[in-house]
Amino acid sequence: MDVEQNYYRPIATWLAEHGYSVLTFDCSGIFESKNQPLKHYQCDIIDWAQQDYSAALNFVLEQTADSSAPPLPLYIG
Repeated sequence: MDVEQNYYRPIATWLAEHGYSVLTFDCSGIFESKNQPLKHYQCDIIDWAQQDYSAALNFVLEQTADSSAPPLPLYIG
């Protein structure tokens, strides 16, 4: 979680090239999502799970909701 999303770019690119849809993101207060020093964020791992991961999952589900194709498996790592 404390790794910049760009760290995952090579594997995300490889997965996309092999037919997977991939989403990478930075948790609140980490790297590209940071707009102030981390010490000013009032969040912890529970907040990240409840808010950031939830938002990412909802984004993915919204992107696929209008598809007429059958649902595909969703992997979260």
